[in-house]
Amino acid sequence: MLYSPTSTVIVPANYSGKIDLVLADIKENILTVDTNGIGYINQWTFDKTYTRPIVIDGNGNNLDSLLVGFNPTAFYGVGQSCCIDKEQVYSKSFKIERNKTEETFKYRSLTDLVDRRITKKMKPDRYTIIQTETTAEN
Repeated sequence: MLYSPTSTVIVPANYSGKIDLVLADIKENILTVDTNGIGYINQWTFDKTYTRPIVIDGNGNNLDSLLVGFNPTAFYGVGQSCCIDKEQVYSKSFKIERNKTEETFKYRSLTDLVDRRITKKMKPDRYTIIQTETTAEN
């Protein structure tokens, strides 16, 4: 059996939308997300977390009934955004859905939303296309 810690994520009151827990160079996780739905987790938490988190809003309300996981077998979606200084940003994500007509999972680039001072950046794999001035013109 795999060990997976259960995290408690705190979101702003009335928040609806995607939550991204971004891989960061930090010792203590930052699980109080900002108004963009972004929090930060360390490498150990990123590697070991699989189970559905406890999510509460700023007023202390439990939001479990509003959580939407990636799919029935994996709660967190694992994503990457490219690029900051030609390196990728990784995250684990889920959604808080207050309105059932919202799109379940829609891609968004995190590169302009994250705190670049703490975000862990990694070299892209061979399948990632890095946008450069040359490729942008073609």
